[in-house]
Order: sequence, then structure tokens, then C-alpha cells
Amino acid sequence: DAEDLRRLAPSGAWQNSEPHQQPQQQQPQPRRRSDWGDGLPPDFVERLASHLKDSCVAEDWASVQNVYNAASVCRTWRDAIQRTCFQRSPPPKADKSRSGVEATPGPSGTRVRRKSTLVDRMLCHPGQLMEKAATEEDLIQCYIVREKKKPRAPLAQTKYKLILGPDYSAKDGKTLLVAYHQLLATRSVYSIYTGSERKEAKRLGQLESTPYGTSFELYDSKDQQAAAGATTAPLSQQQPQQPKPKVRRTRSGSIQYTFNMLGGRGPRSVEVKLAPAKASEKAPPAEDDGILLENKLPRWHELLQCWCLDFGGRVKQASVKNMQLVGKDDPDEIILQFGKVEQDVFTMDFKPKYLSPKQAFSVCLSSFDSKLSCF
Repeated sequence: DAEDLRRLAPSGAWQNSEPHQQPQQQQPQPRRRSDWGDGLPPDFVERLASHLKDSCVAEDWASVQNVYNAASVCRTWRDAIQRTCFQRSPPPKADKSRSGVEATPGPSGTRVRRKSTLVDRMLCHPGQLMEKAATEEDLIQCYIVREKKKPRAPLAQTKYKLILGPDYSAKDGKTLLVAYHQLLATRSVYSIYTGSERKEAKRLGQLESTPYGTSFELYDSKDQQAAAGATTAPLSQQQPQQPKPKVRRTRSGSIQYTFNMLGGRGPRSVEVKLAPAKASEKAPPAEDDGILLENKLPRWHELLQCWCLDFGGRVKQASVKNMQLVGKDDPDEIILQFGKVEQDVFTMDFKPKYLSPKQAFSVCLSSFDSKLSCF
């Protein structure tokens, strides 16, 4: 017992002896999460991503949704989808073959064609909303749906949705941008977001008007943290509550409607000055600092006794908002076309070579605003 051990132990040994310590056990290493890419052939995921890319159709957004579903499986699949569908190859040098296709010489002297990705073929990534020449398409067809405020809600805001797709009656297009109209004391403000939920969506810019509604200023919104190139810490190191990054506004253009009280000067006349949009990686460096557009002059129809424009069947109803914008250098090339098809549905067709989706949407929003001195 304890007394016998105390008598047998040497003098002072019991006092200096320390209690028996258990050997320290090594902490178990955190187990790596299982990856769906483990155990698969190396080229299986690459072939799957290439197959999903080839199956995408611009008129069917469900085919594009399959690409995002595959990217959400695991990290290996996400990296493969990023490389195959969304990562552009560096632009080749200006070397044209006999067929007129740009190519770059390979290591053995043979010409290798530039790899075409999904973002080159169609508008399918949020990063393309602010880019000029984001796709290789000649024309992008969209439509705008206006959701008016209720009569009993005077403080409610009118919402405008930009939806990708040529057929407005199908109602299966992808919502690209959402704008909210707020009427202040002396001006109107249109705030453009990436989604309907303003608390979760990112604000891309604003459109502000003067009291008379004839002059508009365009602004781009950008987080100062993103502009400075700061990197976010991993989720495990982030604080539970972090202040929201400050948003910096930069002026990106202006829209000017000609003073035309009571319509005595004929149809509306508009002039658009836009700052250079963020060019995509494949776009060549632009020599001009911006773009200058003006509306195409309509012709007077003797039989109908009204001003007419040829919209190619994309506009169904007459409206003062209908317009076609062209460049001053080439008045025959239509860069932006906007017109009414139903009570609250409007078509918007633009050429991505000159305008970004956000710029085209901002110009069309200016046509909705009430104008006291322009009819």
C-alpha cells in the first residue's frame, strides 16, 4: 500500500518524485477531403469538360448550366472546367494564313490555331458583363422586362431586367443584369446590379439624370479592395465580422438628348459618349480613347404618316423610345438597337465589338426616364 512504499523509498525520493505522466499522443492529422477526381484517368475530366463545352448552345441556357454544375463537383473538376471553358489563351501575333485565320507558329515551325473557349463563343460568364469584345459573336440579342411599381406603393422602385435570348415569348432566358429606378428630389437614379437580391448582388454602376431628363451621367462601381489587388485570407483565418469594402465610383460616359419641347423638332435625337470599357484579354489594344454614337435618323412614311426605321422584325409596336445608334464614322452599321414589342417588354440588340453589356443596358435605361423637355 501507500505506507509500505513510503518506508521502502529512499530519503527524499518520495517528495521529489513526480506523478506518472502518460506518453504524449500525436494529434491526428486532418484528413483530406475526398475528391471526385481521385482514381479517375487523368484525361477523363478534360474530355468531359471539352464535351460539355461543345454541347453548349447560345439559345439554350440549360446547356451552359451543365458546365457550372460540373464545376461545382470538386476542385479537380472546377480546375478542368476553368482551363477548358473560361481561360483564354494569350492572343497570337498578327500572322494570317492563306485562309485568313489568325495563327501563331509552333515550336517546330508549324502554325497552331488559337484555342477557342466557351467565353469566345457566347456570353456565359459574369466577368464578361463589363468587357468590350467579350465574345466573338457579331450580334447579341437580348430583351428588357419592366416591372412597374404597384399603385399603392409610392416608395416602391421600378425594376428592369436584362435577359439574354432572342425570343422574349419563351421566358427561359438567363437574367444578366437588374436595374432599380429611384426617383429623388431633383434627379433619377438607376442602380445596376448582377442579380435581383441587392443585399447579395454586386453593384456594377449607376445612371443619373438631370432634373429635365435630357442629360445622363454613367458611373462604374468598383471595390477599392479589388482595385488595389488585395487578396482575401482563407475562410479559417477571416474574422467573423468584417466591414464591407468601400465602393469607388468612376465616371464612364454621358448621354445627351437634344432639347425638343413638344416634339417641334421631329423625333428624338441622342448622342452617347462612352469611355473605353475594360477590354478582354483577346481584344487588341484600342487606339481610340472612347466611342461616340448618335441615333440613326428615321424616314417619314407618307402612307403611315409617321417616322419609321427598319428594325428587321425585332420591334412590334411604335414608341418614342425606339432607337438605333450608329457611329459617326459609319452611319450604316447599327451598333445598338432598342425597341418595344409589348407593354413592358423591349428588345435590345448590340454588337459586343463596340459595347459591353453593361454599357448597352445603361443607354437603353436612359430612354425609359421621363423627359420634361424632350418628347
